[in-house]
Amino acid sequence: MKVLFRPLVRALFAVLRKIDLQASQSPDIYIANSREVQARIQKYYKRDSLIIYPPVDTEKYKIQNTKYKVSERSFYVITSALTPFKRVDIPVRVLSKLGIPLKIIGAGSQLEELKRLAGPLVEFLGRLSDEEVVEVYKQARGFLMPQKEDAGIAPIEAMAAGLPVFGQAAG
Repeated sequence: MKVLFRPLVRALFAVLRKIDLQASQSPDIYIANSREVQARIQKYYKRDSLIIYPPVDTEKYKIQNTKYKVSERSFYVITSALTPFKRVDIPVRVLSKLGIPLKIIGAGSQLEELKRLAGPLVEFLGRLSDEEVVEVYKQARGFLMPQKEDAGIAPIEAMAAGLPVFGQAAG
């Protein structure tokens, strides 16, 4: 049954792409929130765009004094929505297997699945206030970002707190 619909779906998408390309020519200016989005606008719409980066209050995350030396910190942290796109399952699996502590800040539809995958050293902290996030960052060894993002705010906040960010060389 699926095989019968494939040509129809392909034809429909071809028509929709043409309509989308025509509609893309009417705006006077495109605004992107990152170079990643700017590149997609250029690729698909053949248009230039202006980048306006999302505002990030880095001062809020700066850590003035901490009694925790980086060499003494034992866990890694992820701050993210817990959805399949964010790929939090990857570090949960890997760090659980390696026996490395991980703290996850955030909530979402994948929470229960991630808890089933998690080993005993993975802790789910839920949603936290900015002040509570800073307290976690003070004790973390590094920030993990397994997904490709258009414009990631959480890693910028982590860097403002002095954490090294481990992520893809993309996005």
